[in-house]
Amino acid sequence: GGPFTMLSTATKAAGAGRGRTTPVGSRLRLRLHLRHHQQQRQQHHRRQLWCRAAPADAAAASGHSHSHDHGHDHSHELEAREVALDEYVAGLKYDDKGLLVAIAQDVDTGAVLMQAFANAEAVKATLRTRLGTFYSRSRQSLWCKGDTSGHYLHVKGVYVDCDKDSLIYQCKPVGPACHTGAPTCWFEKAGFASSVEALADEGEGGTVSVTGDTPLTTLEMLQKTIADREVEARGEEDGSSGEKKKKSWTAKLLSDEALLCAKVREEAGELCETLEKGEGRERCASEAADLIYHTMVLLRKQGVDSEEVMEVLRNRFGTSGIDEKAARKK
Repeated sequence: GGPFTMLSTATKAAGAGRGRTTPVGSRLRLRLHLRHHQQQRQQHHRRQLWCRAAPADAAAASGHSHSHDHGHDHSHELEAREVALDEYVAGLKYDDKGLLVAIAQDVDTGAVLMQAFANAEAVKATLRTRLGTFYSRSRQSLWCKGDTSGHYLHVKGVYVDCDKDSLIYQCKPVGPACHTGAPTCWFEKAGFASSVEALADEGEGGTVSVTGDTPLTTLEMLQKTIADREVEARGEEDGSSGEKKKKSWTAKLLSDEALLCAKVREEAGELCETLEKGEGRERCASEAADLIYHTMVLLRKQGVDSEEVMEVLRNRFGTSGIDEKAARKK
């Protein structure tokens, strides 16, 4: 399963080739920066250990709830209950203008689509109609996204944050979410400095690289990378690329159906072997990544978007796998 190893050799080379002397002040800032990152990793590790604990153990260790730095006590185990709509909406926390933040997220891709504001009536309308509804501050009125453009947000779930002052509308969008015609309102990326050393040397100055990129989940980024490799390969074939690209395993798979199918079967077998031979979690994760990658290439070959697969899976939630398979045979 070696072809799906995404390492940046350019990054390695850049790190190995530096030979300049770092000023004492910069070295101190660098050490403090690295120490901060180490502390963050340690905190993340502690959080992981806490999350893995059994609910009873976690409750016993923390007195059933824990206190955040900002002084609120929150229970992490909510009991399912029925609450009157008006009572629930009134229990949310609005600002001095009677608004809270409402963020729309694609239920299948995880993409963050847009941010707007909602008042109590907009939240009620969303929960009643299952259409993303907001409050327009410019028009001073309720606004159901799509009433004018037809680009509705079909809400599948409404999620409230721990402080009850912001919402996520998890939805299935119809058309682009942004008024510019873009799928999402986030399409500008501000890049970090190339290294920790560069940050230390630049002090308060420095520059930010700005690119036209949308935030993507790992799966969506993989899909985009595969699509890019296909486009690059086509450019090489017709000579329109203008330059010789490095050889691409993805392009090779896309050009050879027999090889592609053989690799999917091979990777599926290797994943099963991790269980049969007791090869451990790390090996299992590695082989699963290889299988997902080759499966994604096969999807691209057949013009199937990962979003379509996620929608099929979502529609099967709540259905017995045995019943679903039996229905397919009819």
